Amino acid sequence: MVNKQIIYFYPGPEHLFWSTGIYYLNALLPKYFVKLFMHDTTEENKKMLEGLFDNNVEIEYIRYEVKLTKHFYYRDLLKCSYKKITPHLIICDNDSHPFNTYLIHFAKKYKLKVLNYQNGNIEGKMVLFKKIIIGGEAVRLATKLKLPFMFSKLLILCKRLAMHYWYYFIAPLIVVYKPFLGKSSAYYLRGQPGQRNSDKVIVWGERELKLFIHEGVLKEKIIILRHPMLWDINSNIINKFYPNFTFEKNQVLILLPSNDSDFLIDKNSFKIINKEKIYNSWFDIIIHVRLKFPDYNIILKPHPATTDRENFYIWLKNRINELDNISFVDKKINSINYIIASKIIISTTTTALFSPSMYFRKKVFISFNLNNALLGNLYHHNNYVKYYCDFEKFLKDDFENENHKFDDKFSSVKFIELIESMIHEK
Repeated sequence: MVNKQIIYFYPGPEHLFWSTGIYYLNALLPKYFVKLFMHDTTEENKKMLEGLFDNNVEIEYIRYEVKLTKHFYYRDLLKCSYKKITPHLIICDNDSHPFNTYLIHFAKKYKLKVLNYQNGNIEGKMVLFKKIIIGGEAVRLATKLKLPFMFSKLLILCKRLAMHYWYYFIAPLIVVYKPFLGKSSAYYLRGQPGQRNSDKVIVWGERELKLFIHEGVLKEKIIILRHPMLWDINSNIINKFYPNFTFEKNQVLILLPSNDSDFLIDKNSFKIINKEKIYNSWFDIIIHVRLKFPDYNIILKPHPATTDRENFYIWLKNRINELDNISFVDKKINSINYIIASKIIISTTTTALFSPSMYFRKKVFISFNLNNALLGNLYHHNNYVKYYCDFEKFLKDDFENENHKFDDKFSSVKFIELIESMIHEK
């Protein structure tokens, strides 16, 4: 029998749990019992997950389902779960993705409050992000089927609009007899968390507050709390959750991009950047990193959400085949394993730089924007990540003797106060 207040917690895809969700979860554990919903993963990852927590966490693994069966499965899973152990509050990363919408549907039936939180670095206004995502999908479709780009783009827009109506209207009407209404859309790439049925949403700063308000989120819904990695309760989280990993050696980790990076737009001309130029820029990064750190091993890790990029990886492997001390690793392995073991971590705009750079202040985190890409300057004014548009300054900078600055730790008290107020709010 649980004698604590109960929270349902869904952090989204597994890689976002490790980059952000785990820090919110750790802050909850001293006071609450948490039912953690995680997508099904490897037995090795399950064993690691189940060894991290004490009896204050129960993990429910979500099976991968397709098409309509997914909706019936989510309904039945959550219906059973709510009857078995009714929570006092729901916390999830957004209110627009499929599992989230069913989780929140049942929360509202039980008259429960829902808290969303920012789960990664926000690249900019959604209209620009949508342009890049849809453009990338159109380029891949045009290449695969040998279609004109604009026709491919129209097909992608139609497909995404159909998905929007399927996931928010047609499927819910069939499964729970009512549509999921709201302004945001995970499929038509519109809006931010807080524009459907969540009651509050946590953002990490003034920049995100302005972006959310610009997208249409009500100001009274938004709470500013610093990234949970900076909270006092999480100061020793790496030692707690990763006690057996090898710490820091002469190793550079290069985090390769997701599918979206197949399609980049020049910031000045707004023209599409040639794919070969994008590929070559990644090879140039590897060559210059090898030149800068000749005695280091270089690890290349694909993004966990990557699909259909075999051509790029084959191309890259062929280019680096004769170079020493460079190796690819499995995209399914949590990147934090390699971040812990590396002194230098390099990528472009990935969230995988954003969160760890605030915690591992003695490591060097680097973001390259070699193609002057739209939204490519995400880390330009970041205090934790070094930003380079070319290699000249990168090759001159002295990373070994850098004077690192450490931030003060922030209290997690405001987070717990927010949780308590939402639980007791009528």
